[in-house]
Amino acid sequence: MLESHEPLQTLEKFRHQRLFQKLGARWLGGVLYLAPKLIGFIDERFPDFKVLHRFLPRGIFKIVLMLFVAKWWGGLVADNVPNPDEMVQYGFVLLGIPGLVLTVFGWFGRSSKAWPSTFVSKLLGIVLLIIGLVTVL
Repeated sequence: MLESHEPLQTLEKFRHQRLFQKLGARWLGGVLYLAPKLIGFIDERFPDFKVLHRFLPRGIFKIVLMLFVAKWWGGLVADNVPNPDEMVQYGFVLLGIPGLVLTVFGWFGRSSKAWPSTFVSKLLGIVLLIIGLVTVL
């Protein structure tokens, strides 16, 4: 048999769970953004895979690639989280993941032979810059 004060306790329990969810998302998001900065102080101790660094995106290509990944990933997150209140929480945590993945790859691929700078590579850089500007604007 339900007592008269149980619905109030249930409502209070629900409020505490929501508060925990909000604080948990903030803490997790904060750790996801802070951890790479702290690990960056010791990343030179990690093994350096020259092949990985050779094919990691750098410069303007990295910026434009991250624009497209962020646009796709943000749309994916927005489509799967219908509640705007939860979108802020999930977005804070989930939208940092693509950058975190690229950062982790960067810890293990720090140096390699540079790509040659040719007229074609410079022209492609200009094209990428224009694509990036069009995407943003």
